[in-house]
Amino acid sequence: MGMKKRLIKAYMNMMSGIERVDKTWEGYRLARNAVTESQRQAALLQISENRYLESKTYTLDSYFRTDLKGLLLGKDVLELGSNHGGASLAYYEMYGLKSITGLDTTESQVVISNKFFELKGLKTNFNFVQGYGENLPFPSEAFDAIIAFDVFEHVQDLNAVVGECFRVLRPGGLLLTAFPSFFHPTQHHLFSVTTVPFVHYMFSNKDIMEVFYDILDENPEYRDRIGAQRRPLEPWERLCIINGTTLRMYRKIAQQYPWSESRQIYLPIGSNGKLVTEHPVLKGLLAVTWIAARLPSLDEAFNNRISFIHKK
Repeated sequence: MGMKKRLIKAYMNMMSGIERVDKTWEGYRLARNAVTESQRQAALLQISENRYLESKTYTLDSYFRTDLKGLLLGKDVLELGSNHGGASLAYYEMYGLKSITGLDTTESQVVISNKFFELKGLKTNFNFVQGYGENLPFPSEAFDAIIAFDVFEHVQDLNAVVGECFRVLRPGGLLLTAFPSFFHPTQHHLFSVTTVPFVHYMFSNKDIMEVFYDILDENPEYRDRIGAQRRPLEPWERLCIINGTTLRMYRKIAQQYPWSESRQIYLPIGSNGKLVTEHPVLKGLLAVTWIAARLPSLDEAFNNRISFIHKK
């Protein structure tokens, strides 16, 4: 290992994510190691339940600084990136939706999501579909609102996804999206190995990912538990499963579509989120971040999320 990679490794190990307690990783491990289909489904349904409870505790309202029930009550809503349906059910209940449709990329997620709703006693007003945001499998003007929370940083072609969202929204429909900028100090999505800030500011994506996998290889039991395998980055990836979208990039993409209204919600680091809820002392950062979140250039790093409400 060369000097540069040793430096990257030492920096990443300063705030190691190895063996970090994470119910989601454990659920996927149990599902991978299940002997029977019923055991596999039980593990995935537990992921659904964990996400359901988390979404009720750390609500979307704080990311959009508005009464979402007032916007979504009685509406037909599409959730992009619905995973195993846990957040979808929380949204359906909390916001009084007329219906919820969820979309994610695997058939397993569709099966588990539908089963989760059924186990919770619901029989109608929900639908889960396999597909991709770049080519939504729905007719035009099918929904009153779309929720895309922590999703847009993961898609391969964000321009196409936003265009599809515009297409399937009814006139007056809302796109609510919140996701981290690539320049957020800690939202590099390397959490399974490190939580250190700014690593992607200082080193190349290629070098970071090589060290990322080197660290996992040194911890084979943990690597196998989270199911990570060494692989090259896809052409669209900047780091592992993220596309590198920044606030400025997103603004340019959104401006290509004729929204009747677009509103950015400024979310200074320290003002919301799970970490702040669990550690209120972090709100002391607001004295600095409130101003920085509104300043050109600094806004990329000092907003907790790229958060917008678009109206068709």
